[in-house]
Amino acid sequence: MSSKDKAKAPTNPLSLEDTLRDLAILRTSDVDLAAILASTMPAPSAASPTAVDTSVARSYEFVQAARGAIKIKNRGVVEAQGGRVNVVRGKLEDVLEGLDT
Repeated sequence: MSSKDKAKAPTNPLSLEDTLRDLAILRTSDVDLAAILASTMPAPSAASPTAVDTSVARSYEFVQAARGAIKIKNRGVVEAQGGRVNVVRGKLEDVLEGLDT
């Protein structure tokens, strides 16, 4: 293989073989990655939520409400209930007409 071929060949910095070997070494060395990562990551401040945290929370609430509304619409519950409301409204209008006469 010439040097041009080597330069054109794609290199994979995270090859599967190397990654699996590294994971096997970590597993056999009894290293607790969760403890290491927890100590290096800054703890989120629970006392003062930022504007981004508030926005993300509101976005999640909106998504949950939208999914709930879509589920209700797909079940046809709203249309059925709307039909019942129209029937009752018609009966009440008949009663009002009877009272007016």
